Amino acid sequence: MIHVAGGTYLEFCREPHWYELYGSGLRASLALNKLGVPVCFSTFADKNQKPVLNQKANGINLDVVDASDAVLFSYLHPLSKPVIEPEIFLRDCRQRPYVINVDAEKVLRFGVVEGNAKVRAKMATYDPQTPSDPRPFTENGSSAEHLAVVANKIEATRLTGHPDPKMACHEILKQGAEVAVVKCGTAGCVVGTKAGISLVPAYRTNSVWPIGSGDVFSALFAYGWMDLKLDPVEAATLASKGTSHYVETRDFPDKAALQKTTFQPLRPLPSEKHKKVYLAGPFFNLSQRWLIEEFKTALENAGVKYFSPLHHVGRGVADAVYDPDIEGLKTCSVVLACLDGLDPGTNYEVGYAHSLGAKVIAFVSAERPENLKMIVGGGSQVANDFATALYLTVWAATCE
Repeated sequence: MIHVAGGTYLEFCREPHWYELYGSGLRASLALNKLGVPVCFSTFADKNQKPVLNQKANGINLDVVDASDAVLFSYLHPLSKPVIEPEIFLRDCRQRPYVINVDAEKVLRFGVVEGNAKVRAKMATYDPQTPSDPRPFTENGSSAEHLAVVANKIEATRLTGHPDPKMACHEILKQGAEVAVVKCGTAGCVVGTKAGISLVPAYRTNSVWPIGSGDVFSALFAYGWMDLKLDPVEAATLASKGTSHYVETRDFPDKAALQKTTFQPLRPLPSEKHKKVYLAGPFFNLSQRWLIEEFKTALENAGVKYFSPLHHVGRGVADAVYDPDIEGLKTCSVVLACLDGLDPGTNYEVGYAHSLGAKVIAFVSAERPENLKMIVGGGSQVANDFATALYLTVWAATCE
């Protein structure tokens, strides 16, 4: 049995629409349960959440601590920074009133916004789940004979002070962990043990649903390391493959899916060989400019070089913008084109990019296939949601 200690939260995403009760702890518990692992799940829930929680967690042993409020994570799109409500839960987690206490052989512990999960275990996997202020595993009195820390790159940097994932792994090991896993997006993850540092790839998918992907990775790593007794690198590989299944299908992998996965590993290019992205799209009104700004920020967060006509050239008459826009396009090997509305200028840029042999990812959420025949026929890869368009672009720019 694996004992999961973590949050149960409402999740709302406006585009694409998503409104479900999950959260890190419940999602991880369900992922483990689908693999046939007996699960005991300790969490917080208010009176309105409990009936839904009991229904969704069928087959899972529940240990629920009463909470006064339900917690909501609200996203505009899956890569936007979530708004957490109520705001009381934004304060320092060490000052929050709710506490989960777990004493078990194998524990998967997540950071929780309502308070703390204090655990004592023989084996523990810890995911701090809070980029803004991750806390060390032992700070609240938790202990484990064998500890694996699974953190994303931002969390690892803030836990250790080291922006380099390998150095962060070394520091986490010095702090008492037996295994350190630092997730690095398209670059896969870095796994550190006393035997050394290893790299595990991420895997290419046709679509990407990132909400909850970290929860699933931690659950599958815990399954591999604590339940199957796999080597940490093998456990991280299993987790990476299984998470790819989740982000493509929004479903948890079963044992057959883990064994039969055909996803291809991403092979990151050295930074000096990264390709530049041309960010194409109309920017004549606020909504159009907002979309360009969102993609610009997402590309920057992914460390991708880009050329944006809005930001590098600006608005102007044809004679003022045509030459610098085209010269910028010629410096780019990848184009991310926002095509809703079928703006003539953006269509022209896509055709020009095709003639140059550039890779084109077309973000289209509200156009009929009939209107996209030339775009698709020219070789563009169409994505109908923000996250998929962004990831396809990043992979095209940074991976083989």
